[in-house]
Amino acid sequence: MEAHEVYELDLSRAGLVALSACSTGLGHVSRGDELWGFTRSFLAAGSRTLLVSLWPVEDEATARLMARFYVRLGEDGVRGALRRAQLELLADPHTRDPFFWAAFNAIGDWR
Repeated sequence: MEAHEVYELDLSRAGLVALSACSTGLGHVSRGDELWGFTRSFLAAGSRTLLVSLWPVEDEATARLMARFYVRLGEDGVRGALRRAQLELLADPHTRDPFFWAAFNAIGDWR
């Protein structure tokens, strides 16, 4: 899927869109200083909140982070669930380095 295809979607009922692939939160700046990419596309299509990554991510650690995130989402909300999932990976010696958990960012109305 490309960003221009997302504009055609109606995501007004989507409370959260999670894009756990590599660098999904990045875009490019146009001449008018506007950022183009998935973030802009999904918000324009109506999604209230996005979970995106800011750099290439490692598959196994991302799968663990997402699993923990979704377990806590209903109880803690987006911000709390992401924070707790990231702290769990930080506590593990194998995924302590921020490379494994810090790429993910919530954008939009994450309350």
